[in-house]
Formats: sequence, structure tokens, C-alpha cells
Amino acid sequence: MPASPPHAPGSSYGTPPGLSGDFIWPQATIAPTQKPKRSNKLVIGIGSLVSVALIGLGTATLMSNGAGAASPEEAVEQFAAAIDGEDLLGAMATLAPDEVRSLPDVYRLSLKKSQELGVADVEAPTTDEPRLDGLNLSVSGLKVNATQLSEDIAKVQILDGKIASEVKEGSDLAESLKSLGWMFGGGLDGEYEDALFECVDQRIDVDADEDEWDEAYQACEAELESDSAGDESSFGNGELDLGELRQKARSHGGPGLFVMAVRRDGGWYLSPFFTLAEYLRMTEFDGEEIDFDGRDPGPAAADPTAAVMAMIKGIENGDSHAFADALASEVSVWRVYGQLADNTDSGNESSTTAEDEGNATDSIVGAASQLKLADITLAEEKIDETRVRVIATSFKIEGQIEEVDTESDAYIEYLDCEYRCEDYEDLPTVTHDVTYSLEDGCFSATEDAEVVEEGCLNDVEGGILQALDINQVSVVAVAERDGWAVSPIESLADYLSRIVANLTRPILERYSSELGLFPFGASSDEAPETTQTITIGSNTVELNEAGVAFVDVDTKGAVLATATTNTEDVTLSVLHTSSDEEDSGYGSYDTYGGSEAMAIDGAVLRIVGRIEDRTAIVNLEALKAQSIQEEVEIIGDISAGDVIAYELTAAQYLRAHLQFDGSTWIEVYNEQGDIFDTYEIDQSDPDSMNQQLILTFNRAVEDEDNQEGDSGPEELDPSYESSGSGILEDGQYGIYVPTERPGFSRVDPNSAVVRYDLSDYSYSTEPFQVLGGSAVAVTITSPASVSVAVYCDSSDSSEDVDLIPGEAGTVYVLAEEDEVCSIELYWYGDEEDEPGDRSGTADITMTWAAVDPALATAAIEGYEDNDPFGEERSSRGIEEGLAPSTTVLGGAESVPPSGEDGSASPQIPVTTLPEI
Repeated sequence: MPASPPHAPGSSYGTPPGLSGDFIWPQATIAPTQKPKRSNKLVIGIGSLVSVALIGLGTATLMSNGAGAASPEEAVEQFAAAIDGEDLLGAMATLAPDEVRSLPDVYRLSLKKSQELGVADVEAPTTDEPRLDGLNLSVSGLKVNATQLSEDIAKVQILDGKIASEVKEGSDLAESLKSLGWMFGGGLDGEYEDALFECVDQRIDVDADEDEWDEAYQACEAELESDSAGDESSFGNGELDLGELRQKARSHGGPGLFVMAVRRDGGWYLSPFFTLAEYLRMTEFDGEEIDFDGRDPGPAAADPTAAVMAMIKGIENGDSHAFADALASEVSVWRVYGQLADNTDSGNESSTTAEDEGNATDSIVGAASQLKLADITLAEEKIDETRVRVIATSFKIEGQIEEVDTESDAYIEYLDCEYRCEDYEDLPTVTHDVTYSLEDGCFSATEDAEVVEEGCLNDVEGGILQALDINQVSVVAVAERDGWAVSPIESLADYLSRIVANLTRPILERYSSELGLFPFGASSDEAPETTQTITIGSNTVELNEAGVAFVDVDTKGAVLATATTNTEDVTLSVLHTSSDEEDSGYGSYDTYGGSEAMAIDGAVLRIVGRIEDRTAIVNLEALKAQSIQEEVEIIGDISAGDVIAYELTAAQYLRAHLQFDGSTWIEVYNEQGDIFDTYEIDQSDPDSMNQQLILTFNRAVEDEDNQEGDSGPEELDPSYESSGSGILEDGQYGIYVPTERPGFSRVDPNSAVVRYDLSDYSYSTEPFQVLGGSAVAVTITSPASVSVAVYCDSSDSSEDVDLIPGEAGTVYVLAEEDEVCSIELYWYGDEEDEPGDRSGTADITMTWAAVDPALATAAIEGYEDNDPFGEERSSRGIEEGLAPSTTVLGGAESVPPSGEDGSASPQIPVTTLPEI
């Protein structure tokens, strides 16, 4: 059994509010302030944020606890003096110790661990006065006035004073702020925002439309950024006038500027929790009067296990007061301000009776009130004389949960109209019978008697919980109030201390990489350190203490190789250098992890297993790449797990028409083994166009249910990686590379049919070649609404066109040189569409014709300048004054201009070209 509480009635942290014995402090009468205006909440909230930030400034660094001040005013003055002297320890000593508890020890441990791992430019504290490196803060002219609300609670109004900040030139903090320094050019007083809106007001009229406002806003942002560039003195520097801020808040009906102080063991401390609660009382509850003596929770539980059971019982019953009474003194703020929730609930007709008063605020824990603890086994581990870890070795929770019915038509419609529907609430719900259980370190969740999730804590994320010694469900109980209470802060500190104590550099590198923070546990311009080279055949790879290895790949002359592993829970990823000269380091790309990966000679392979694994078997198999023959259409079958490779030039890749289904994806590599994107191709540079590439079609691996699994990249941009029409059968792929000639990348260059997915936010592209000096009109007909855009490197093209179902629309290209453009089909939705109406596919037909360059020029300029064809685009994509004709050129309608009455205009002749 743990030792008995060291003393009573309070813990070593003193007596919390509401537990002050027989003494009754006269209740202060708080006159309600003017109800704040909703539109001015930003101004009012500044005071709250500043106050909480000021007294919580060091909460993240959590230095130490002191003996307390002689008065509430002195607590504020001590905090200000510590900030003025850059003394974090002194600042943290002014915070209520039961709102910090053991977290300072965790902070010290983390500093030491950071130094050991070499992951931060910090030094473990060698003195009792750690300072704010790189930042000078000063407080001057501080004037405060305290009002004691109870024996142990006081409100300290901040009447006047100034806080100035200065970032030391050359410090790490200064360098970090430089990229955003222009946003903070006004320092703490908001000058930047004032200057921004003043600039916008000078550029536009009051009746300006949204586009004009956006244009002015962006121009002013650029102007202010330019003005602040190089002005390093402005980065993070400024002055905050507390008196002015107080007056602004009060003028908008706010409560002014204040902090709350609490008394612990005879000394006064600042309380972030009470400060936030008081701001909420003054702003959200109109300063409603409460009894600041608070509720007396009575004696604590007889032992740590009883404390945990009391907490659980409060949750089960939906009784927030019983729940809070089982917790330690850091939640004493609820015992005071919980009255606000009680009073609000008592004013409702559906309020509980006096007999059920304890459940009046069940909304806070009511979500769990439909769940009941069927069984639980607890074990105790003594940490020290005043702290005991209580571990749930097994439990079973049963009950019901209510959630949105994701199978309902209304929910499907809601998903379809995302970002376009407003006030789409009150979705239908469904109730499920659920069971959650933990036994022998393994958990399971069932829904309506069906297992929906199961696993073991030691297996989570490769065994990270076990490695960090947090593979258990536990809380920490502390000795106080003649017994034991559950401490949320000590529970958090317990988990954090174990994480820090067991963290190693390899583990940090592994999981920082998986979170996308640092690809290799190092800066992105550093190559990972490889430990061995693998080659064609079977390879045994040694893993480090985190179950990770980086190895070089030797394909023995093969253009490409597939790496596979049969080792359980091992994933492979291929890392490539970047071909961008400005970013020539590693880390620019990490292929999709799985049991199979694809590597080019010289690539680096990342192998990740369980943390406890020390070896993995990796098989490397050479893969031959086929050469592309122009004007030869290839249609092939691809099965789950297949990788099919082709060699081609960048020019051929631009012209290629590719087809594949949703379970197949493509990757493109250059000769250096880098992942390659079309934007890297310079069509005006012969060397760029002639570089050799490798194109691979990759099929997802089937899962245990023989269903096709992950279809590869979460986001695939078809604008440069595919132009798949989807006309082929599932499990097939197609590739066709035409010669250099105008038209679509099809066997018949005069027309193209694209099978388009009608779901919102989908798109497809079609390569389209043009010859320098020519002008073309591309006519598109779709049975469903779709938008069309043309993208070229150097040629001019008309704006996007929104097609009306069944009607033809036209886009124009005025070619300056031979190049491959891209015609993109996309749809982001229309307010006139009914959600869920679009489904399935639509075959969209595209044809093209050569037109007089003057026509294309007029159309393009009409889009750009709204002249001479008017301000509005027609829904057919043709400006007013342009109409289609029946003249067929090259398999498509030519589009001559017409007069206002629709008759043909003689001013711009149409050049008739022979059919291609």
C-alpha cells in the first residue's frame, strides 16, 4: 500500500479554493458589465489572450515553483520583474504550483535529453537562472489594483504599463522570424494590420467588388512585405501599451485587462486556469455572480484505486461534479466556476430536479454516460510517497453510441456538396451497440457484435509504445485532502517523463521521418548514412536499434529493379536526390512504403521494421524496360503487384496518351533515378526534350481479402502524369506516342473521346500538339457539365470554358512555336447542381480545326480585355459575337466570327485548310 497522505487538510500545494475550513470570506458583489457586442469579440479577446499568455508564458517551459508572494499585487509584480530580467525560473515561480506539479522536472529532463541526442542547439541549465535566449523583454510603468474575491482568490486589474520586445540580431530566434518578419513589422501593437487596411482603403472605393478588394489586398501585402524586407530591426520588435489595450477592451463592453491570483500554503500565485475562467465568466456569462468560495469536494478517496473508481463512476453517471471531486486540486477552478453551468442549466425547462442536482452539468461528461464499465482490473505502482501510478490491466466497457448515419442518402449528398452547401445540418443518426475491451495488453472494439478494430499495444506503430514504456493505460493519483485524488497534470507528466527517458536518436529519426518533419532525422540537404549495399538476389539487411536501415542499391547494370520483402511488418521506401539545382539534396521525394518498392541503380532504399527487429530480408530483382516505338499503340494487362517499365524521351512523354484504371498509377524517373515531373521539361531546349526517362505502370498489391488495396499515391495530378481516358477494361493499361504532328495524341489525331468521371473535383487531361504560327479552335461536347482549360508553355490560349450539357464549347490556341499543350477537363461543382446528382461517367468528345489567326487573337483578347466581345462569357465558351458554323475543317467545326445579329462578318476571313 502507498504511504498515507503526508498531511491534511491540504496537500503540499496548499488548500485549494472551496476547501478553506470554517472561514467564510464575505462574498464580493460583482456588478455585471455591459454585455459585449459580438462584432467586437476580437478586441475583447485580445485582453484575455494577453493575460493568459503573460502568466502562461513559461508554462511550456515549466521551470520551477517558488514560495509565493505576500499579496496578489506582489505576485504580478514578481512576474513582471522576472520577465523584465529574462528570468524564466523567476517567472514560473509565480505560477500556482498545483497547475504545474512535476512538469518542471520533465522540462529539465527534456533539455538534458536534447543535449544528449544533439537534436537542438540548447544547453542543459547549469544555473538556477535560465534566460530567454535571443529575446529581450522589458516591462515598465506597471500599475495594478487587486480585489480579493474570497480568502484564496483575487482579481488583479492591470491599469497601465508597457511591454517591449526585442529580438537579438543573429540569434536563432531572429533567423526563424525573418521569413515572417514583415508580418510582425508592427511588433506587438498591431501596426501591420492597421497599415494593411489603410493601404487597401486608399486603393479602392467603398463600392468595390470582391475581385477588386482581393487585388488591392494582395498588392498591399506585397508592398508591406517589400517595405519590411531587410529591415531586420522590425522582426519581432515592438511595444504593447497595456493601458491602451485595457481601454480598448472596456470601450467595447469587455472586462478590461486582468489576471487572477490564488493562494496556496499562505503564498499568492498567478493562475492561468482561473484567469481564463474569469474571462469566460465576464464575456460569455455577462459577469454573472457566483460564490467564489466554491464547492467543498469533501475528503478524497481512501486509496489511489478508490480515487480512480470514483472518477469512473462520475463519468458513468454523467455527473461532472462527482467526476471533478475525484480529481486533484488543479481542477479546483471547476469547483468555483462550475456554478455557471449549473445556473445555466437550472434556467431550462428540462432542467433536472433538486434531487438530481449533481447531474445538472452532465453535458460535460454526458457523451460517455451511455457507456458503462462492465469490468476492470487495476494495479498500483508507487512512484514516491505522494504519487502512485494506477494501471488498468484489463477492462470492458459496454453501451451505445449515436453517430451520423454514413449510409444515408442525406450523408452522401452532404459529402457531394462539400464546400458548396450551407447550413447542411441535422443529418440522420444511427445508434450502435458497442464494446471496448483491453486484456493482456491487447484491445478490441466491436460495433453491433462485429469487430471493427483490434490489436495489441506493443504492436502499435512498429512497437513505439513498448520502446518508450508507455504501453499501458494509467493515471497518477496524488496524496491530498486526507486521501488520494487523480491528477491530470501528474498523469501527463508521468507519460512525458517516460517518453523522454526512453527516447533515442534512432527512434527520434524514425518517427520524425514518418511524421514528415525530417525525412532522415537530419536536414533535408543531408544524405542519409547508408550501412551496406544490396544487389540482385536475396540480401540480409542489418537494422539499427529503431528497426531502420538505409542501404545503397546496385542493380548490376539493370535500368530498374524491384525490391521486395517477406519479413513481416517491414516496409520499403526508395529515396531519390532532387534534379533541381536549387534543391540538390536528399529528402525531396520518398516513394510510397509497402512490401514492394522500385529502385534505379544508385538509389537509396529505406527499410523499416519493428523497433525490436534487427534484420530484414530484401530481395532485389532486375526489371527490363521496353523501348517505345512511335505510332505503335500498346494495350496490355497488368495484375496486382506488377511493375511494367518503358524507356522514352521527355518529348515522347509529353506527347504520350496514357490510360490506366484507379488501381494503377504511374511513376516517371530520369537518368539519375530521380522522380520526374513534366514541369521540369523545357520544350525550347533540345537537351531537355531528348533526355531519357523511364515510365512505369504500377498495380496495387492485393490485400488478404483478395481485393485490390491502396491504389498508390493519394494525389495524382493527371495534368502532367496521365491522360487516361478510362476506355480500357479494368486491369489494362495503354500507351500511345504519336510523331510530331498537330492534333490529339491518338491514332486519329483529329478527334478524341475521353471517358470522364462525373464525381465532383475530378479531372482528366489530353495532350494536344500545335505548330508554331498556327491557330486552332478545339470544340468540346459533353453530356454533363464540365469545365475546359488549355495550358501551353509559350502559346496563348483562351480562358476556361464552362460547358452546358449537350452544347458545344470552344477554346482557342494561338501557337507561337511547336509545342505540346494540355487540354484539361475538370469540375468543381455548380450551385445549380443538386448534391449527389452527378455519378458515373460521361464520354466527352473533342475535335479541332485550324482557324484564321486573327480569329483566335480576337477570341483570346476578348477574354482578356472584354473587348470587342463584351464582358460576359457565354456558357458555350464562345464570346458574344462568335458563333459556330457547319464548315468542317480537319474533323472539327471552324468557328468564324459573326456580327451582332449572328450573321457572318466579312472582316475576319476563315482560312480553310485541308483535312489532316
